Amino acid sequence: MVNWSCCSILSIIAVDTVCGRSHKVDGQVLDVKVYHECLGQVESDDDGPFKPPVSLEISDIDAKKLQFLIKSPPNQQAVDKQLEAVYGKPVWPKKSKSSSLTIDCTLTPETKDCRKIARTWEAKIKENFNLYLDLLLVEKHTALQEAFPLVINKLKSLTISNPDAVAVVLEKSNHEIYVAGHKQEVTEVSKQVAGIIDSIQNSNYFTQG
Repeated sequence: MVNWSCCSILSIIAVDTVCGRSHKVDGQVLDVKVYHECLGQVESDDDGPFKPPVSLEISDIDAKKLQFLIKSPPNQQAVDKQLEAVYGKPVWPKKSKSSSLTIDCTLTPETKDCRKIARTWEAKIKENFNLYLDLLLVEKHTALQEAFPLVINKLKSLTISNPDAVAVVLEKSNHEIYVAGHKQEVTEVSKQVAGIIDSIQNSNYFTQG
């Protein structure tokens, strides 16, 4: 009868013995390591000091969504928390009209499984950031040039139940009004903006064309 526990012990001893010896092939010294198929290749400090991934610049962002985040500290904090979970730290631009956002990597050599995490770090950052962006909505409104000053003045009377969740952005050169923020609040405010524009432009003072 075979004693399997004995075989296991002998196997471990044999592996340690082989890995502990110096091996040469064609005059070249080989570095022999244990390979576990179920775990993948063994990593060690022999790969050199750990270097975290370089900062990631995300540029394919809706400009108005980014502008909303830049101007909203509560939403910045929410993004910070979401990316912190995957070892990312946003560097928020100082200018509201920015076309990209830089994310720094917070992985360190002391982070458990830092090399493994680093391999998928960029993908995880993009995934988590996009999850937050998907919560946001942007709606665009355009007013007649002649009506735009009256529209702007009337917008001061907007009723916004949650100011941290939505922002109204004016593009005066194009007579455009953008409502950006969280979907529910954007929908509510956008209806008010559309109503104001229609009310002014459908009056006797303004006509299309």
